[in-house]
Amino acid sequence: MKKLLFIPILILLINNVLSQTILFSEDFDDEVITDMSGTSTEGIAWTSNCPFCLAGDIYEVNTFGSIVQGLKGNDTNGPATFVANGIDATGMYVIILEFDYESDPWVGSGSNNLECSSECSGCSGDPADIMTSACQTCWDFLHWEISTGTFSDGGIVVGNDCSIASSGHVISNPGCASPYDGNGVLIPGNDPSNLTLTITMAMWASDEEMIIDNVVITGYTKAEAIAAGLMSEAGDDNTVDLCIGTGTHDLFNDILGSPDNGGVWNGPASTSNGDQGTIDLSTLATGDYSYITSTGAGCQDTAVITVTSIGTTPTASVSGVADICQGDIVTITGSGTGGAFEWSDGSSGSTLDISIADDYWFAIIGGCDSDTAFFTIGDLGAAPTASVSGVADICSGSTVTITGSGSGTFEWSDASTNPTLDINTAGNYYLAVENVCGFDTAFFTINDLGGAPTAGVTGVQNICQGDMITVSGTGIGNYSWSNASTGPTLNISSAGNYYLAVSNVCGSDTAFFNVGDLGAPPVGSLTGNTFVCSPTATTILTASGGTTYTWSTGSNNSSETFSGGDIGYVLVFNQCGQDSIPFTITDETVVASFALSDSTGEEPLSIQSTNNSTNANDYAWTFGDGNSSSSVSPSIVYTTNGSYIVTLVASNTFCSDSTSVTVIVYDPAPLVIPNICTPNNDGTNDLFKVVHYSVNEFTGSIYNRWGQKLFENSDQYVFQWDGYNESGKPAPSGTYYYILEATFNNGETEKFSGAFELIR
Repeated sequence: MKKLLFIPILILLINNVLSQTILFSEDFDDEVITDMSGTSTEGIAWTSNCPFCLAGDIYEVNTFGSIVQGLKGNDTNGPATFVANGIDATGMYVIILEFDYESDPWVGSGSNNLECSSECSGCSGDPADIMTSACQTCWDFLHWEISTGTFSDGGIVVGNDCSIASSGHVISNPGCASPYDGNGVLIPGNDPSNLTLTITMAMWASDEEMIIDNVVITGYTKAEAIAAGLMSEAGDDNTVDLCIGTGTHDLFNDILGSPDNGGVWNGPASTSNGDQGTIDLSTLATGDYSYITSTGAGCQDTAVITVTSIGTTPTASVSGVADICQGDIVTITGSGTGGAFEWSDGSSGSTLDISIADDYWFAIIGGCDSDTAFFTIGDLGAAPTASVSGVADICSGSTVTITGSGSGTFEWSDASTNPTLDINTAGNYYLAVENVCGFDTAFFTINDLGGAPTAGVTGVQNICQGDMITVSGTGIGNYSWSNASTGPTLNISSAGNYYLAVSNVCGSDTAFFNVGDLGAPPVGSLTGNTFVCSPTATTILTASGGTTYTWSTGSNNSSETFSGGDIGYVLVFNQCGQDSIPFTITDETVVASFALSDSTGEEPLSIQSTNNSTNANDYAWTFGDGNSSSSVSPSIVYTTNGSYIVTLVASNTFCSDSTSVTVIVYDPAPLVIPNICTPNNDGTNDLFKVVHYSVNEFTGSIYNRWGQKLFENSDQYVFQWDGYNESGKPAPSGTYYYILEATFNNGETEKFSGAFELIR
C-alpha cells in the first residue's frame, strides 16, 4: 500500500517569494539510479521476470508491472540510502517533503507491517539514529533527513505493531518545533541554497521490502505559508523602554508588523491576558519576551520584545501646606523618589519657605517620567484693624447706624456681632474685631443734639402780573427759601409754587405754599376776516383774551357782524385791567374778465387773450389742452382739433374770481366713415363711429338690409352706434346701411350714405 508523508521545515527568510516553488522532485521512472550507496551492485534494473534474482539489499528502478515505479530496498544487508544534493531553498520560510512509500507483507503479526518502537524498547542507544547498531536487529526503518552540512532535520518513521489496514497508513510529521529528531528551524548561518535530502530504508527480514516514489520538496515564503495555514505570523521583533510604576502594559501592542492573535508568551516574568502579554509595571522584569504562534502541525513563528527599564515613575508629594497670615512664613516639605527635585520658584531643595499666598508646585523630574504636586497657600489676611463709619451725634428720637469694618469676627459694646449697630441713645461705644491673625478695638462717642424745627409761612395771597407781595417765615433754625435766599421774608412778584426750608443739626422741615396767578391786564385779539369779497358780503369778528367784551356798536357779545367800509373797536376786560382793539372792514372784491381774438377756427389755431379783470394782481390760466400760464394776457396755440375751455382765475391777497370761454378747433381733414364694425369688446372697432370736429351737428340713422331703422342719433362732432337695436338687443352679423347729414362750422350741410359690415 502507499503512504503519503508531509514534512514541513521552517526557514528564516531574507526575502519573500510570491508563489510556492517546487524545489526538488524525483519519480524514479524508468531510469538507472546512480546517486545511491549500499553493499549491493548499484544501478541494476529490475525486470518483471526476476524480481528477486539478485542477493542482498538492492536499490534501483522498480518496474514491478505497471503498479509501482520507484526506489526499492530489500533484505537486511545494510541500509539503502537515496541522496539528493544542491537543493536551493533560498527565500523559503517553510519547505514540505512529500513522498510515497509501501511496505510489502512479511511473516509477522499482520500484513503490511513495520515494527513499532515498543518491540525495541529494551535496546540501548537512540532509536532515531539508524546508523548505530544497537537496535538494527529489531527495527525496520524508514528515515529521512534534510541537512545543510552542519545541521539536520529528519526523523525515523516506524510502523505500528498491529495489522496495517489495506487502506494505508498515513505517517504524520512529528512537528516542526518538536525536540523529536531535531528542531524544524534551520538557524541563521546555515546555507539554505545548498540543502541535502537523504532517505534511508533498512529491513531485517529477507522477505521484507520498502518502496519510495514521487519525492517532492515544495518551498513557501512566509506570507504563502501563513496564507496556506502552515504557520501563523508572530510579527517582528521590537525593543520597548518602560518605567517601573503603577498599572500594566500590553506587550502585544509593541510587536511590529501584523501579528496573529492566539499566540503564547515566554519571558523573564509571567504575563496575563492571553495573547496580549500583559505585564505588571510595579514589578517590571526586563529581558526578552517571546511571542510564539503555531498551527496544528506544530509550525511556529516567534517575535521577541526586548523590555528595558528606564527607571521608576516618580510620585511627588508635599507636606506642611497651610494658609498664612500676612507677614508669616510656612515651610513646605517635598518628598518622593525617581528624580531631581524642582520647586515652582526654580529651587531644588527638599523644602520651600513661603511668605506670600499663591499657587505653587513641587516636581520630581527623572529619566523615566516626571510628576508634579500642585498646592495652594491661602491668604488668611492680616491682623484686623477695627474701625467704624457713620458716627454722628443724634437728635432726640432719632437713630444712627454705625458700620464696622475690619477682617474678622465683630463684637460691639452691646455684645452683638452684626456688621452694623443701631444707636438711639447718646453715650460711649466700641467695636472689637478678631480673626486668626489678631485682635483690635475701635472706641467712639455719640452726643445728644436735641430736637428738629417746624417751618411755617404767613402773608400768602394771589397776585396780578406786575404786582408784588411779601411773605414771612416761622420756625427755629436756618432759613432757605425756594429762590435760595436766607432772610426772614421773601418778596414775590410772580405766581407759582414756593417753599421755606428750616434746618438745624437735628433735622429740617419744609413749608410749601402757592401764590396764585390772577392774570395780567388783558391782551385782546380778533379772529375773522377784516375784509369782504363782495359789496354785499359781511364778515364776523370774534374777540378773545378777556373775560368780558364791549363793541363800538354797544354789543357785549364776544362776536359781532360787520360790512365792508365799517370802522369800529372792541374793549377786552379781566380782573387785572382792559385792552382796546380798533378795526376797519375793507372791500377786496375781484372781478375776473378776459376776451379772445378767436374762439373758433381750423387747426393750428393761434389766439391772443386780453385780460380785463379788476382788483386782481395774480392770474392763473388753463387752456383745456393740459397747458397753463400765469401771464396777464398770454398767447394760446391749438394744434389738434377739438373743443377746449379756457379758464382764468384772478385773485389778490384776500379774494379771487374765475371765468371761462369755450374754443372750437376744426379738423381740416375730410370726414372718414368706417366700413366695418366688430362689437366684441376687444377695444378695436367696437363702435360704428364717425368723428369730425369741423362738424357742428351730426344727424344720422342705421338700417338693416330690409330697410328697418335700428338706430337714430343727433350730436355735435360725433355719430356712433354700438351694434344694438332700439330694443337693446345685439344686431346679428351682416350688412347694414347708414344715412348721415353733417352741418359744418362754416354753415355748410352735406349728406352721406353707404353700407358697412357688422361682424361678431
